[in-house]
Amino acid sequence: MLHGPTFVRTIEASAALRARLRLGFEKAEASLAEALAEEPEAIAGDPQVVAALLVAIQKTLLEIASAAALRGDAVAATKRKLRQTCDRAFALLDGGLRDYGKKRATPRGGR
Repeated sequence: MLHGPTFVRTIEASAALRARLRLGFEKAEASLAEALAEEPEAIAGDPQVVAALLVAIQKTLLEIASAAALRGDAVAATKRKLRQTCDRAFALLDGGLRDYGKKRATPRGGR
């Protein structure tokens, strides 16, 4: 659910609410890591990493939605942007980040 600018400003103006939001993300990450660790195929250490990556995506989406609310962006456009960002984030995870940011060699002749 997208919230309006008043809601976002209220959270941003309150140290207690910002701390509570951070705590919520920390709890979500810990709970997710715990659930992932219960899977028979889990490898030691991986559940924490996976949970951290997934919660980082969630935090990023919230930041994008909050910024859009503060700018007064249309809800439909914001939802499209969030969907695109979410899809891209999962595509990066799915494909691996090993080559992210590396320049691709240009074939000789400039093509």
